[in-house]
Amino acid sequence: MATLRFLFKRFVAQRLLGLAVVVTLAFSVGVLVAGPIYAEAAREAILSSELTGAPPTVRNARLQVFGDENFDWAAADRAITDRVDALPTDEVVRQGLGTVRLLSPEGPSVPLLAREGAHDHLEFRGEPPGAGSILLHVAMARTLGVRRGERIAIIGPTGRELKLTVSGTYATPDRGDAFWFGSQSPFPNRTDDTDSTRPQPVIVEMDTLVRATRRLELTTQYSWDAYLALTGVPFERASEVPNDLQRVFTGLQGEESVDLSSMTLISGLGTLVDLVRQRVADLAVPILLVVFQIGAVTLAVLAGVGALALTRQGFELAVLHSRGFGRGVLLAAQGIQALFAAIVAFPLGLLLGMGLAALASTANGPDLPGVTFPIRLNATAQLLGLVAAVVGGVILLGLSVPYVSRTVLEERRAASREDRPLLARVPVELFVLPLGVFAFLQLRTGTRPEAGSGEIDPLILVAPTLLLFGGSFLALRLLLLVFRGLDSRIGRSRRLPRYLAGRRIGRSPGTGFAAALLLLLSMGLLVVSTSYRAIVLRNHEDAAHAQVGADWRVNVTPPENVLSLVRHVPASTTPVVRTEPRIESGTFQLPPTALGTDPATYAAAGWWREDFSDMPLSEILHKLEAPAFGMDLPAASRLLTFEMDSGRSVRYLQVTATAVDEAGIVHTAPLQPVEAGAASYEMPIDDAVRLLSITIHRTSLDSPDEGTFEISSVAADGEPLSLEGWEALTWRGSTGSVQQEGSGVRYEMTSGASDVIGGIVPGSDPLPVLVSPGVALAGGPIFPVALGGQDMQLDPVAGAIQFPSMIPNAPFIVVSASALLERAAAVPEPGLVLNEVWAEGERNPVPLLRDEGFILGDVARTAPIEGFLAQLPQSLALGMNFVAAAGGAGLVVVGVAAALYFAQRRRDYEFAALRAMGTASGQIVRTLALEQVLLLGFAVVAGLGLGYFLLRLMMPYVGPSLSVAYPPPVFLMDWVSLGIALTAIVAASALALALSARALLRASVTGVLRGEAE
Repeated sequence: MATLRFLFKRFVAQRLLGLAVVVTLAFSVGVLVAGPIYAEAAREAILSSELTGAPPTVRNARLQVFGDENFDWAAADRAITDRVDALPTDEVVRQGLGTVRLLSPEGPSVPLLAREGAHDHLEFRGEPPGAGSILLHVAMARTLGVRRGERIAIIGPTGRELKLTVSGTYATPDRGDAFWFGSQSPFPNRTDDTDSTRPQPVIVEMDTLVRATRRLELTTQYSWDAYLALTGVPFERASEVPNDLQRVFTGLQGEESVDLSSMTLISGLGTLVDLVRQRVADLAVPILLVVFQIGAVTLAVLAGVGALALTRQGFELAVLHSRGFGRGVLLAAQGIQALFAAIVAFPLGLLLGMGLAALASTANGPDLPGVTFPIRLNATAQLLGLVAAVVGGVILLGLSVPYVSRTVLEERRAASREDRPLLARVPVELFVLPLGVFAFLQLRTGTRPEAGSGEIDPLILVAPTLLLFGGSFLALRLLLLVFRGLDSRIGRSRRLPRYLAGRRIGRSPGTGFAAALLLLLSMGLLVVSTSYRAIVLRNHEDAAHAQVGADWRVNVTPPENVLSLVRHVPASTTPVVRTEPRIESGTFQLPPTALGTDPATYAAAGWWREDFSDMPLSEILHKLEAPAFGMDLPAASRLLTFEMDSGRSVRYLQVTATAVDEAGIVHTAPLQPVEAGAASYEMPIDDAVRLLSITIHRTSLDSPDEGTFEISSVAADGEPLSLEGWEALTWRGSTGSVQQEGSGVRYEMTSGASDVIGGIVPGSDPLPVLVSPGVALAGGPIFPVALGGQDMQLDPVAGAIQFPSMIPNAPFIVVSASALLERAAAVPEPGLVLNEVWAEGERNPVPLLRDEGFILGDVARTAPIEGFLAQLPQSLALGMNFVAAAGGAGLVVVGVAAALYFAQRRRDYEFAALRAMGTASGQIVRTLALEQVLLLGFAVVAGLGLGYFLLRLMMPYVGPSLSVAYPPPVFLMDWVSLGIALTAIVAASALALALSARALLRASVTGVLRGEAE
């Protein structure tokens, strides 16, 4: 009891040191505990991510059997329902699907569908099908001329029929609705050429289908769709569901009450679970490496704080040993103290581990909707935490062994002759650096994981850690050697702070060496881990944007007057024209793609990466700007007139003119028959400001293939115009030549394969174009290309290796969208259209586009892609790596501050003697500050430098191990996290030095010197 009272009094007297020991040990436990907690939570996140993204046929199950008129559907339903109840299900949807003919034996053959709850997922007019009624697709009802309330016959293969009443019509449902069971939907897939010819089914209720099967002798496909309730289900339970499902299926095949031997099972859940297991296995090793490497740092901090506490307790232990207390008794007392620290730190470490795991779950990137990341304490974490607490207690006890054997005299001698730290005397770098070099060489020469595969090479984490450990010891040893080499020069210094600080660092750095070493290690690890995370998150963003083109990409069908819309698109959006060009001046392995973008709005709405081109985006967009196409008209012209001599062969030919007004609205005059010989034509053009074309059309394939047209004069609202510079329209095979004749032209036409068989358009300069290397060289010669059926000349003003939304390494060209659409508008026939709108920002652009009159199609977003990439094993491992390194750095900062405060307090005799000899207080403060600036400042700078060097060294291997395949990752440092860490280091160190200096300067000189003499 006396020993316990002594320990309690000492703990109260040295409560700050005791608290530092407990907190450090708790953090060591927490870092190690966080690994298993996070690994289990990551497993659940991977499972929920896969379930969220999987199609209904994969994450659910369908039991399917064919039955004829003798099939006992009721008995089968009872047997299947009873067995499926053992599975975790949200609902079981029953479906029947047969084939009948409508109206007569020669009528159309259509699927006969019954599905429970179908009317809740259909848009229909009328009533849902009930007993004796049928629901038709709206197109089928229109084709057959059938109306609601009429009775129609459905006819089976034997000619028997059943009369049903039409209850209403329905529109084609959304195939993306999971209710229809994905690819097993009974509705035809209009995007699949082999499936698109299938007719839409007629819909009845289940009892009607069963009755029709028996009466009409149908062979019906019966299905039971089990929608599995796996959201939030732990992986251990979810992984058993495929086996449970297989047992249910096998049991049903052997069911005695009804013949289900031909039943089939459709589910991909087993494959999905195996994929999750593989990804979890890929994740386990990196997480363990992370927690153990950071755990080693925290245990080193614990050893430092424990050693610092023993320096405060050393004199007490020496006095007790000198008064007769044996080594065993004192060691037992220290063991009790270590046990108490471990007992208190263990539950705190468990809580801290859960907190670190929760923080790590937010550090891997954005989450997909529906992805869960449950943070739960598990048995593995508790066991590992217990082991960490025991190891920490053993470390604290082991540090006490030298102190329990010292007498008072030996303790005084050790205190007055402070030796260099053990780590400063042992060449640790000679053991660690070769291991680091070997690990790096293995990483460099070994088989690299395929980028984006989810596999992680552990050496990407091990190699920089070992190199950093060895480099840290080597850097500090070089610093000490430099100061020892400068010892004589420092001895001649006349400035006391410089003399004292230099001599102490060179001869006996003491606790400062250990603090600097830990700080250097933690800063280096922080640089590597935070930069890894920043590089990968940026890579995920780049990969998503490279695929989509911007935050949003909406496929659209524009309303009329698209040129006007291009000028006034909603904010943060940009119009895009996508088409396939025909480039004759080259051969390509991948089909080339042409994009029309808007130089005025792309920078604000589209995405770009600087390494795509040597030219800045702003300069590229400026070079892509093209002058307005067409011939300017005087003011706002309402009537275009021209004289044209057409020769004799003009049968089935018509002529018109196309112009555009100030608002961008295109006006095409009504077609007029071409008259033989000379004739005058009047074309209303409705306040147009630019003339785009005069075109020749045909109304029959018997129209002439060639023709000559002489346009002698043209006027707008009576004001003469010149056609100088006009050229032949090349449109879908049409060619021709234009010769100037006064203010008019002579046009010789060879018709093309379209209704517009020729025409003339104003001359224009070649369109400026951004090209990929396989198409042309920037600044190279002008080349021809066919875009949307119209031949054009392109001038390659800029080059890029890639453009957003393009297939990697595929050839492409990018031109101005407005220039492209103006040239398309010159041909009054369907051609190029605005078919995409890209948008930037979190706001959904769909409502804005709908308000502008766009008909909307598919919508692609970057957020779901980034969310999916965030659940890859390497992303999850880096989340833990980032949080553990940041937390370890925080602990090191606290430990360094505590070490500075208490270590400087131990030097009270030294500074009291200096004060007694007349040293000013300012000189003492400057001495303390200079020592720590030299040691800790060097540690911070060296840590940043080593981390940067290692990051550059590892950068070629980050892509295959941590990032996705395309685009390649870019070097990036997380300056925000590093700035926070540096601020914390400076603040904590300054506070510790200020408090220690204040305590030293307030101490009585005579009291300190008298106490030491005793």
